[in-house]
Amino acid sequence: PFQPRLELEKDGKVTILRPSAAGNIYQAVIRAHAGSILSGQPLDGRGAVHNLRVCEAAHASARAGGEWRRVDGC
Repeated sequence: PFQPRLELEKDGKVTILRPSAAGNIYQAVIRAHAGSILSGQPLDGRGAVHNLRVCEAAHASARAGGEWRRVDGC
C-alpha cells in the first residue's frame, strides 16, 4: 500500500493534499458520461485537453531534469 499525495505550489506557497482514498478514474469518467446523457448536457472535452497539457508538461519537465513547466489554465 502507498499513501498518495499531491504538492500544489502557487505564488511560492506549497500546499500538500492527501486524498482520503484513491478511486478508479475510469469509473468516474463513465459516471460523468452517463450523467451527461441522462441530463441532456453533453460534455465538451475541455477537461481532457487540460489533462493532456498537464501530461505533456510533466514529460517536458522530466526531459529537462525536473525544470518547472507552466500549464495554461492552471
